[in-house]
Amino acid sequence: QEIELLLVPQRVLETRVERDATTLASLAQEALRRGDTPALQRLAAVAYRYRQDTGGRVVVVDRRGVAVVDTSPRGAGAESFASRPEVKAALRGHIAAGTRHSSTLGTDLLYVAVPVGAAGQRSAVRITYPTSTVDDRIRRWRDAREDFDDTGTARLRLREAARVDMAELLGELAQEHRHRQLEVTPNHLLRGEPWY
Repeated sequence: QEIELLLVPQRVLETRVERDATTLASLAQEALRRGDTPALQRLAAVAYRYRQDTGGRVVVVDRRGVAVVDTSPRGAGAESFASRPEVKAALRGHIAAGTRHSSTLGTDLLYVAVPVGAAGQRSAVRITYPTSTVDDRIRRWRDAREDFDDTGTARLRLREAARVDMAELLGELAQEHRHRQLEVTPNHLLRGEPWY
């Protein structure tokens, strides 16, 4: 059994996440300027909805790099993100995007951080996603993977003995990786025959 998956190149994904972060930054600027609890609660509600819809972690930090909103807090109290390189860059007024290993979380992250406001009162919005791929999700079922970087397509050959329900697997992959803008083509191959 083979399936072909269309994966969005990382730079395209970073651009999409940057757009989202910029939108959240405009909301954050007003909420942080006002500083009142209702404004911050509205900002948090939007950030949590974004997390629910996309799977991305949203962190809004104040000018010291301390979280005002964090959709995946690691504990009670406000966490400082001032040491994260992308947050440092955003607090200096620069957009930062890329991937890096998070020793705190023990995983690789795709990140985008954008500045909020002007110098002196600058804060930042950061959105992160784990970089784990579809291949990680189905590693136990596959024999081989072939990537076609020019098209963003990955062909995975599944072990026959795995008895994978292809429709269920493809539905799970599309839902699970919606934040990566994953698309599963309708003509994946099932026992060598197109499945339309």
